[in-house]
Amino acid sequence: MKSSLVKTDTSQLRSLLYSFTEDLSLNFLERRAKNKNHKATILEELQDVVEELVGRERDLQSSVEIGLSILDNNDQLKFKLSEKKNKLMHALDKVHHQSIDIKTLQESLVTAETRYEEINKALIETEELMLLNSAEINRLNRDRFLECRPVSNEEEIELIKKEFRLELESIQKKRSQLEKENRRLNEIFSQKEKELNEYKENFTKLETRYTKLQENYKESEKSREIQSQEIEMLDSQVKLLTSRCERLQSLSSRLEEDLSMLKFSDNDTSAKPGNSHASSLHSELESLADEYDELAFKSALAQGNNSIEDLLFLKPSHIHSHTPKTRTSSLFSNTRSFSISSGLGINVTQARGQRKKPPEEYFLLTVQAVKMNSPHMDSVYSVSSQELYDNAIKQGIPFHKWHIWIESQLNLAYVQSLYKKTRRNIWKRYGQKMCL
Repeated sequence: MKSSLVKTDTSQLRSLLYSFTEDLSLNFLERRAKNKNHKATILEELQDVVEELVGRERDLQSSVEIGLSILDNNDQLKFKLSEKKNKLMHALDKVHHQSIDIKTLQESLVTAETRYEEINKALIETEELMLLNSAEINRLNRDRFLECRPVSNEEEIELIKKEFRLELESIQKKRSQLEKENRRLNEIFSQKEKELNEYKENFTKLETRYTKLQENYKESEKSREIQSQEIEMLDSQVKLLTSRCERLQSLSSRLEEDLSMLKFSDNDTSAKPGNSHASSLHSELESLADEYDELAFKSALAQGNNSIEDLLFLKPSHIHSHTPKTRTSSLFSNTRSFSISSGLGINVTQARGQRKKPPEEYFLLTVQAVKMNSPHMDSVYSVSSQELYDNAIKQGIPFHKWHIWIESQLNLAYVQSLYKKTRRNIWKRYGQKMCL
């Protein structure tokens, strides 16, 4: 049961770690760019970003807890392994002592057997000598008796019978004594054999136990190596998650700062309505701006510019730029003619010293004004104004939305430069170590 529970826990842990690695395979900005379920307003989108960051922090906390639990489990395994080692050493000492005892018993058994054989030989020799001596004594006694007085044949036969009975009785007594001694030695030999068999059985049991302990030790070593590898993997993932969390926190703080700046600029523009209606040309285009706000936002979403950077840095519809604008008819006619000529592949060559078209000059002046007023002027100044103008013409951005579109593009370029810097710093910090 315990092994099955451990297997299920490790499988769940592996699936959880694989899910973390899949989530971390893409960075935050790429995942947000691929996500098409964006919110309607900037505040809701920012709240969604903050909730996702909080979820990432929870995942980081859970991974740290998993790593700590694995470290505790590894400590417990190390403690159990040390106990098993101590038991194994004690069993090995016991086996060594018992093997020494078995060797001594075998030597004593061999000596007892040799002594038993020697005693048997000595007894046989003594019996033979006793029989010879008794026969010789009887013969001598009989000769003396015959020499002393003559006897009849019957008396001689009776004497011989008595001597034979006496010798037979003595032989039977000696035989019974030898049999008793033999039985005693056989009993001792059987006891020694039983003890030897018991020692052999204990020795085989200890050998099997020793092999099992060695197998358990090897398995525990393998499990410890696996646990150490998992701990190293978790440490690397925890480091990666902490770095990602720090990056996401810094990104969220920058987004909150940009949102506060947008709110502050919104309050400033709403507090000064006289500046927005200063010129007659702006009041003439005010009605057109209100109609194109929602259409431009929908067109940006339809064209795929629905990433987190584009949506967060777009201004609301009631915020308008204070730069002067040209008339719509001339601008649309120039824009259409330029788009038709660029679509047909016609290159319009201009003489040197000739002024550019008024829409282009107005666009370039607007870009310069936005760059000068941007808080990130050092990072944004390297963006090409001509490329911005070409992109605006290709995307069909209306002229009264140029100011907002330029600001969004410059802010996007600033965020991308920050992201490239963070990736470069992470590569300098971790990538070179990983390549070693």
